[in-house]
Order: sequence, then C-alpha cells, then structure tokens
Amino acid sequence: MSKITGARAPHRIVVGLFCTALLAALACGSGDSAPAATAPESGSPAGAEALAAQAAPEAAVSRGELPADYPSDLPVYPGSEAGTALGIPGAAMMVTFSTEDTVDDVSGFLEGELPKNGWSVTDQSEGSLEATKDSRKARFRISAADSGGSTIAVSVTGS
Repeated sequence: MSKITGARAPHRIVVGLFCTALLAALACGSGDSAPAATAPESGSPAGAEALAAQAAPEAAVSRGELPADYPSDLPVYPGSEAGTALGIPGAAMMVTFSTEDTVDDVSGFLEGELPKNGWSVTDQSEGSLEATKDSRKARFRISAADSGGSTIAVSVTGS
C-alpha cells in the first residue's frame, strides 16, 4: 500500500472532501434511507475511489486528463495540467488542475472568462469563486501549491 505524499496529496484530499460533501448532498436530497457512508482511513490510497463508489456506483475517476464531458462553456486555465477527475453522470463533476502561475493570475483569468461564457459570478473571496449558469453551479477553489504555482479544484453541479 502506498502512502499519500508529495504533489498528489492535495488532489486526493480535495477529491476526498468533494466525495464526502457529495455523499451528504445525495443523502439529504433523496428522502430514502440508505446506509451511512464511512470515510476511509486517513492516508488510504484508495480513499477517493472508495468514497466515489459509495456515492454512486457509476462514478468515474480519472487522472491526468480532462473528462470528455467537462462543460465546454467552463473555462480551463491556459497551460494548466489536469490532475484527478471525479464525475457522477447527471449529478456532479470535480476536476483538479495544477499550474505554475499564481492564485491571483488564475482568479483574474476566471473573473474575466466566466462572464464571457454566460456564467454569473455569485460569490468571490480570496482563492474562491462561485458562478451559476442556468441550473448549474460551478465552484473554483484556488490555492498556492507547496511546490510553487497553484492548485485549482473545480466542482460543477446541476444539469
């Protein structure tokens, strides 16, 4: 079993947190009683995958590539590299990216590009941006990476 270390650790943490939040949202909205999901052991290399499987059996996890169903109207920071992607068809998607640019550079780009693509920025704070378009909601969390540059976590909900 490998230990979560280095540059991949933030991506796994973000995916794990996203899965936990997604589980809570799905449980609250269903009205059906379902067994409670339990979080995997801290440091578990399969933690994100286990949470995804609990959230929805049809969840897809990929690494290093932009999912084919990533919304074409949602901007991707130029030159960034896709990290981990988690998608639950018809419900939600989360993708991480890394770039050598600063948090301010990424935030400035998103502030300019989202409205051009029909998105309305609804909330904005340091390293965080939320936008809506029709019935969809996008959240961007941008943080400074330990190795320099920035990590971008994008989550999209709605259809």
